[in-house]
Parts: sequence; C-alpha cells; structure tokens
Amino acid sequence: MTQRFKIEFIYRKPAKNFFKKHEDIKEKFKNNIVAHFKGKTNINIIRMKGYPDLFRMRINSFRVIYKVENNEIILIDVLDADNRGDIY
Repeated sequence: MTQRFKIEFIYRKPAKNFFKKHEDIKEKFKNNIVAHFKGKTNINIIRMKGYPDLFRMRINSFRVIYKVENNEIILIDVLDADNRGDIY
C-alpha cells in the first residue's frame, strides 16, 4: 500500500526572487521534497543548528532554507534560497 500525502509550497519573497532566476533549482527542490517524503535518503538535507523547525537542502552550490509543518497536508514554507556563500 502506498502512502498518500499532499504537499503545498509557500514561497517567501527572497525565495520567490531567487527561483524566478533559477527555475531549474526550483524544480529540483520540489522533486527532492517529494522524493524525501517517499523515503529516499540520499538527498542532502540537514536540520539547522539552533532552529529546530528549519531545514537546509543542498542543490549543487545552492542552499534552500525551509520549514515543514505537518498536519493532514505537508506544508513546505520556503524562507530563502541563494548561493552557499550568501545564504547564511
């Protein structure tokens, strides 16, 4: 039996601006999130130190900062995305 879930994405302004210029990174992020919740484990995601509800996903030289709220719908709140040197 496959587990069914619904994922909704919310993009804050810094993330929206970044993803306008980097559509390929946005698609990779969305695909990685779906794969992660299906159980794939080789995606580079870590919990942010000092922020128990924030996560960081590495995609090439870019980082996407987001948080997950889990009720019946998995809500992905994308806070920021940028080059690894500029994100922190």
